[in-house]
Amino acid sequence: MKKILFLILIAVGQIMYAQPQVGNPELSDADTYGYLYCHKSAHGGWTAFAMSQDGIHFHDMLCGDAVLSAELGDAIHGNAPFLCRAHDDGFIIVSRSGDSSVKVLRSDDLLEWSVVADVKVPRRSMIGEAKIIWDAAEGGYLLYFPMRKSAKKGHMDLYGVRADEKMTKWSKPKRLAGWDIDIRDVAIYPSEGGYAALFQGSKAGEEILVAKTQSLSGEWTEPDAIVPEKGKTVEGPAAVRLVGAPGWQL
Repeated sequence: MKKILFLILIAVGQIMYAQPQVGNPELSDADTYGYLYCHKSAHGGWTAFAMSQDGIHFHDMLCGDAVLSAELGDAIHGNAPFLCRAHDDGFIIVSRSGDSSVKVLRSDDLLEWSVVADVKVPRRSMIGEAKIIWDAAEGGYLLYFPMRKSAKKGHMDLYGVRADEKMTKWSKPKRLAGWDIDIRDVAIYPSEGGYAALFQGSKAGEEILVAKTQSLSGEWTEPDAIVPEKGKTVEGPAAVRLVGAPGWQL
């Protein structure tokens, strides 16, 4: 796991699904900096931001209030909105919207957001939580998510949708990998000249599965299992390279 290369530009990155955080009204947002975490608020299910200076202890921004307008917030139904920097400039949020579409939002300042794409999957399909990554080899974005083509048959495999740099053209969903199990909570990072995917099986447990590939268009290895802490159930695995410190935050 220490070999996974994950660059956090100005420390904006995804943190794993965390316990609900409580805002501190006495701590000004202007006085916080570090890692920005996008999550669904436990207070009402809206999309909120939290900030951390060490990647462990978080302070809710805006005391946990919604960061999206009511109209945009109502359009997002996923449990895990994913935030990242855009390749050119600005920021991206992707979130599942129901069982068969993904909303893609962009912002220049993290304050004003607009929907740039509503990516649909075939009818009767079922998808899990979505994320997005820049693919330098292809010169575009890869939106990826677990998906089952039939709501009642088959496994939840890894699928992807390609987009150009400006996010004006989107491909149809394509199966990227499958391991004869239902997968969920997939997170892909650059690793050792290629990429590594962290994910879990259909049920929460002790294990995090790790598969690798040399290219986001290539073949994936069979997953290896790691157990961060025996006897502890894990959810939503993600890796964060801490700025100014050795090692990784899992």
